Amino acid sequence: MYRTLIAVALIVAPGIAPAQVIERVVAIVDGEPIFATDLVARMGEAEHTREALRAELQRMIDERLMATAASRNDVHIDADAVQHALDAIRASSGLTVEEFWAAIAAQGVARETYLAELRDRLVRVRLVPILFPSHLRVEEAELRRRYEARVAGAGGVVVRGRVITFSVEGGTNAAEARAQAVLAELRAENITFEDALAANSGGPFGPIEVGELLPALTRALEQLAVGDTSDVIRGGEAFHILRLEGRERAEAPTFESLHDELRAELMSERFRWAEEALIERLRRRAFIIRRI
Repeated sequence: MYRTLIAVALIVAPGIAPAQVIERVVAIVDGEPIFATDLVARMGEAEHTREALRAELQRMIDERLMATAASRNDVHIDADAVQHALDAIRASSGLTVEEFWAAIAAQGVARETYLAELRDRLVRVRLVPILFPSHLRVEEAELRRRYEARVAGAGGVVVRGRVITFSVEGGTNAAEARAQAVLAELRAENITFEDALAANSGGPFGPIEVGELLPALTRALEQLAVGDTSDVIRGGEAFHILRLEGRERAEAPTFESLHDELRAELMSERFRWAEEALIERLRRRAFIIRRI
């Protein structure tokens, strides 16, 4: 069958008028064709480079393989299931239907492509647990080991305070000069930190672990006592003046408080592994011809 399809894709059969266009086949998956027009439609507004076309074609091949495997395992995703998932995604985004599809289009993704990929995702979510059930089991002992690794470095220093920020958007020199002038007023006690904050950008920060801040801010806070005000610090795209209002040792979270998060984390990792293993198995067992 596939030889016939390829031949039809490449030549004009006798008796067909020259003006007629013969559909080009870009891939054969177990005897079933994928046509060029379908591939182009899936590309949407994305740039049609050779690499991009090949990547999209591979996704279409994988979807075809997954759909076949789903059918063999009595997994069926109907239009209602796709619509239900689509409605949930759109609702979580807070966008109207028109805004949602406009956002998808702005990313260069065609509606047809998005819906096909959503259907494929639903197929995988149902199919993988059927074919790899043992790989998706998570034992309590595994959760304990993950917890111990997670909290091994926990219990750091937590700080809170306020920060005045001077963006460099209007010029680096001007921002630094403004920050230094405000700091001088603070040092001379001509203004309070609250007054300076009200007249500039910034606000409270924390409680937050020191290591989660920009390195320059972390170094500055390590030198401050509670109640102190920092020098002018360059961090990211702004200059900052910090006031430290609290410092304490963070307590490690309990196993119980992290149990569900750790389980979801492990399940996600296991699912990705099983998903990749499944698609590799399907590719090896399929007869695939690519024409691009």
